[in-house]
Amino acid sequence: MLWILSLDIPDGRVCYLTDTSHIHGSERLNPGLQNTINAFDVVWRGTRSEAGGPSLQNQRLFAFADTSVPNGVKCDILGNVYAGCGDGIHAWNKYGTLFGKILLGLVDGNFDTGCAKFCFVPGGKLVCFAEDRIYLVEGLVVEGATIAWERWVER
Repeated sequence: MLWILSLDIPDGRVCYLTDTSHIHGSERLNPGLQNTINAFDVVWRGTRSEAGGPSLQNQRLFAFADTSVPNGVKCDILGNVYAGCGDGIHAWNKYGTLFGKILLGLVDGNFDTGCAKFCFVPGGKLVCFAEDRIYLVEGLVVEGATIAWERWVER
């Protein structure tokens, strides 16, 4: 398994990890391997003075990517989860139900360009990084979630 950690956990209680073992460095897909997003509960052990910290527990399948592998997982302020996939950005609600896709490459004919990484920017926008292009998606009705670091540091 190859895990990619998402630090975009809107309320600090759930962490999302992608299993990208479906694709390897050769860029060949192996349909027998995973291309999923898993959710974990974040549980704090002890306090900072006791050298405590977060641990990930209760692993469960959150979502399955139907196009390539999920990468660059982010959350919005409503708890929806987004991942870069083989044809753009896929969006799931907090229960793991796919509710939308932002297909990249439709305007410039660069179909199946995928999205390796992306980020939310203020004003309902996404900046999406494809293999050889950068796309700006505008008109979203949500903003990206941020981590309240003071909550994490003060434990």
